[in-house]
Amino acid sequence: MTIKTKKIQLAHNTYIRYCLRLVAAEWWWAWLVPVGIFLLFLATDLLWWGLGVAIVLYILYALFWVAQFVQVTKHERFKMLFDKYSYEIDNLQILMRISREKGMAIPWNKVKRVYKENDGFVLVLSLAQIVYLPYKAFGTEQDIRLFETQVTRKDLLHLFNFKQIFAKKKQSLTF
Repeated sequence: MTIKTKKIQLAHNTYIRYCLRLVAAEWWWAWLVPVGIFLLFLATDLLWWGLGVAIVLYILYALFWVAQFVQVTKHERFKMLFDKYSYEIDNLQILMRISREKGMAIPWNKVKRVYKENDGFVLVLSLAQIVYLPYKAFGTEQDIRLFETQVTRKDLLHLFNFKQIFAKKKQSLTF
């Protein structure tokens, strides 16, 4: 059975917001580096220097990723992420269509994860490539449930919360 969506366009702000959340979840350990540096300064009785360096590192790390994703929205190579597409989803692939004649197929093995959000689904292809399918793009509630069932069967559906991400990391590290 094929699920067809309305034509939708990924907004720049939505893209930046979800990509920043993905980076925060995937690279959670990088947020601990300033804490370690702060503790080094604290051990040498340089509390205020350590606090200042840690805060500057947090700000620089966040600004680095914000700058990366803002520039992706302006780069010519990634312009196709922000075009208007309609989607046809079946068991084999996700077909992104600009028009009846033009389109691109994304096989399901290219999709790493699917996050269910309050307002739609986020399909993660890579750290900088996402497909956002809001609920309003689907025709009916049955299409939404069918899509959710489809990604659940493929074991791609995840809820986006840090507690589950850390639990998943612990499970994958056990022997």
